[in-house]
Amino acid sequence: MFLTLVSNKYLPDGTLVEPFALIPIGYIFVLVFIISLICNFVFLKKYKINTK
Repeated sequence: MFLTLVSNKYLPDGTLVEPFALIPIGYIFVLVFIISLICNFVFLKKYKINTK
Protein backbone atom coordinates (compact mmCIF):
# COMPACT_ATOMS: atom_id res chain seq x y z
CA MET A 1 0.00 0.00 0.00
CA PHE A 2 2.84 2.40 0.86
CA LEU A 3 4.51 1.79 -2.47
CA THR A 4 1.44 2.96 -4.31
CA LEU A 5 1.34 6.21 -2.32
CA VAL A 6 4.94 7.15 -3.01
CA SER A 7 5.69 7.58 -6.67
CA ASN A 8 9.28 6.79 -7.57
CA LYS A 9 10.57 8.06 -10.86
CA TYR A 10 13.32 6.66 -13.03
CA LEU A 11 15.49 8.83 -15.22
CA PRO A 12 16.26 7.72 -18.79
CA ASP A 13 19.71 6.51 -17.67
CA GLY A 14 18.11 4.19 -15.08
CA THR A 15 18.81 6.12 -11.86
CA LEU A 16 16.10 6.30 -9.25
CA VAL A 17 14.75 9.69 -8.18
CA GLU A 18 13.25 9.63 -4.69
CA PRO A 19 10.57 12.14 -3.64
CA PHE A 20 11.94 12.23 -0.08
CA ALA A 21 15.41 12.28 1.45
CA LEU A 22 15.62 9.10 3.52
CA ILE A 23 19.10 8.13 2.42
CA PRO A 24 20.79 11.38 3.58
CA ILE A 25 18.87 11.16 6.87
CA GLY A 26 20.26 7.65 7.35
CA TYR A 27 23.79 8.92 6.73
CA ILE A 28 23.25 11.65 9.33
CA PHE A 29 22.10 9.06 11.90
CA VAL A 30 25.18 6.93 11.23
CA LEU A 31 27.44 9.96 11.58
CA VAL A 32 25.81 10.97 14.90
CA PHE A 33 26.20 7.38 16.14
CA ILE A 34 29.91 7.31 15.31
CA ILE A 35 30.51 10.71 16.93
CA SER A 36 28.65 9.64 20.07
CA LEU A 37 30.72 6.44 20.28
CA ILE A 38 33.94 8.44 20.03
CA CYS A 39 32.77 10.89 22.70
CA ASN A 40 31.68 8.03 24.94
CA PHE A 41 35.09 6.34 24.75
CA VAL A 42 36.90 9.64 25.36
CA PHE A 43 34.82 10.53 28.42
CA LEU A 44 35.04 6.97 29.74
CA LYS A 45 38.81 7.01 29.42
CA LYS A 46 39.05 10.39 31.18
CA TYR A 47 36.78 9.21 33.98
CA LYS A 48 38.81 6.04 34.54
CA ILE A 49 42.08 8.01 34.64
CA ASN A 50 40.67 10.54 37.16
CA THR A 51 39.28 7.86 39.51
CA LYS A 52 42.57 5.96 39.92
